[in-house]
Amino acid sequence: SPCTPVTFNFTNASVNATSYLWNFGDLNTSTVVNPIHAYSSPGIFPVTLIASNGVKSDTTTYNMSQVYQQPIASFTPDYTTGCTPLTVHFTNSSTQGHWAYDWNFGYSYYSTSTIKDPVYTYVSQGVYNVSLIVRDTLSFSGLCRDTATAVITVNPTPVANAGSDRSVCLGSSIVLTASGGTTYTWS
Repeated sequence: SPCTPVTFNFTNASVNATSYLWNFGDLNTSTVVNPIHAYSSPGIFPVTLIASNGVKSDTTTYNMSQVYQQPIASFTPDYTTGCTPLTVHFTNSSTQGHWAYDWNFGYSYYSTSTIKDPVYTYVSQGVYNVSLIVRDTLSFSGLCRDTATAVITVNPTPVANAGSDRSVCLGSSIVLTASGGTTYTWS
């Protein structure tokens, strides 16, 4: 089950022939003894060989296996960086066809989906490697496939703790804390 584009090497087993005409089933022909031909579109292509010795000719036809469309995986997350909890909508822009989608959101073995445009919420901080595998469901065992990836960075939600309202005597100090942020502005 080859995927487009695919190139085949044809081997001529004719005997006692002096000329050959190959018809590749996609409007292309060749007179080469052992041609090489590339298919750029999907389909079933009957390949015909006419072998001739100038007096007599013989024709044989071989029905090739299905040539399948090569998928191209592509997606865009609406956020690649944010704070917990971070809800990300993934827009699948893979080429259209008979595709199956296998998403892994990088969180755990169970953070997966098979829908076209999933939404996933990251509840823990970390760096997550997201992958989308697109498979042609018509090809043998889904051999025609492609993968796209993205990285989602989830930061902790910043927490500012100024304590409760306190009265402070002039010249005294108070401890204020903040955590989880990347920048801090005190006023």
